[in-house]
Amino acid sequence: MSDRRRLVFLVLPLLLSTTVVWAQPPTMLFHSPVAVKVSYKVTRKLKIKKKPNPEYTSEAKSGGIQGVVVLRVEFKADGTIGDIQTVRGLPRGLTEKAIEAARLIKFQPEMVNGQPTTKTLTVTYRFSLD
Repeated sequence: MSDRRRLVFLVLPLLLSTTVVWAQPPTMLFHSPVAVKVSYKVTRKLKIKKKPNPEYTSEAKSGGIQGVVVLRVEFKADGTIGDIQTVRGLPRGLTEKAIEAARLIKFQPEMVNGQPTTKTLTVTYRFSLD
């Protein structure tokens, strides 16, 4: 066999295998994410200064509606109330009255590592005709 033919027999499989490798998607070198430890230290917990009671609507009173309204309230780092979502509501305007009262909550934001932070908490309002 000539030297030229030997070279083709040796180089051709090498070129083909390289082509196949290039056609495959790239392989991830790291299969697990690198864990970065971040330390969060609460230096002051969120403190509610004033939580106004909601008004009872006349429609709810006349209908004898009682129960609990549960809200998910965002206490923002700047000391204001952010997004409010209803988790469990009541009919005849009681949920809306609870949301109005939640918007009037006064608080000191939670401090983490000396910086004010936004925190979302569950707030409940009990409506009772007693």
